[in-house]
Amino acid sequence: MTFDASGNPKSRDHQAFVQSAGGALSQYMSPYLVLYGTCGGCPADFNADGFLDFTDFDDFVNAFESGNASSDFNGDGFLDFTDFDDFVGAFQIGCDC
Repeated sequence: MTFDASGNPKSRDHQAFVQSAGGALSQYMSPYLVLYGTCGGCPADFNADGFLDFTDFDDFVNAFESGNASSDFNGDGFLDFTDFDDFVGAFQIGCDC
């Protein structure tokens, strides 16, 4: 695992806190969930819900496969493999806020 200048982990294994239905707060490590605050957004948060998780990946793939213009991730006006590749790269990097 690598760390940034502040000592925070820089990998896909980000620490997350989740509140259960009973109100208890639990801490866990997840390879697919990155919580971030109001840091100006995250390009890989495809559904813009404030979380980077598998639903972003699934929503992007569905939009890409259906030819939806919202999946033009690199904004070059074309829907092609570079959009898919760029999204996957952004998703793997995660959101550092």
